[in-house]
Amino acid sequence: MYKILLFFPTCFWPDDVHFINFLPSKLTKEPHPHLVARFNLNDRQLEALAVYMQDLANYSSLMPVYNKPILIGYATNRAAELMERLSDEEARMVYMCQLAHYYDILISDKEGEGEALWPKVSFMSRWNQDPFAYGSYSSIPVGATPADIKTFETPVGARLLSSVERDDSSNNDGATVEDGADKWTSTDDPSSGRVFFAGEHTSSGHFASIQGALISGRREAAMILGQGDNVLTTE
Repeated sequence: MYKILLFFPTCFWPDDVHFINFLPSKLTKEPHPHLVARFNLNDRQLEALAVYMQDLANYSSLMPVYNKPILIGYATNRAAELMERLSDEEARMVYMCQLAHYYDILISDKEGEGEALWPKVSFMSRWNQDPFAYGSYSSIPVGATPADIKTFETPVGARLLSSVERDDSSNNDGATVEDGADKWTSTDDPSSGRVFFAGEHTSSGHFASIQGALISGRREAAMILGQGDNVLTTE
């Protein structure tokens, strides 16, 4: 995942829209030569743009929330890797060229339009090059499901109780299992310890988010504190 924040002098897109998505079409699946020349893209920029335009191009607008003319552009997979190799100025022009395929105002010769609307400031992430990240937050690719993320919630040395076992354990120990809660039982000696997994990638309900990381940390902490019990309960 790659992000770039584009700080525009004014808003030229619908100011009440928070998300803007561009699907590739016959007219926009490849960079237009005229626009490539207009933004003076080099070979590295052109390669990044060409890959980017083959996929869904999406932006978040901060206008509805903060009334600021800022767009956050995203890129994933190969496009993200290529974007990270560009300088801030080069990446900024790649995104401007992509937007110009949809907003003619960005290449207009009228006063107050065209280059007057181009952002002079941008900020971009380089998570793939960050030794503390080496990528970004998780996503569910084609062929996967949220159930795969749920698997990460299972501690080493534990298994999820079946519905019958859940009922029996509740009847035997008097514990109440809330709807949607998971109950685990150890497959070995609880006192010897287990390996627990936390992080947004282990939060099936809140993956790819900061709150997912926080919730999962609290979830695992509760399980560790309760590992002396025969049955562990998590929410």
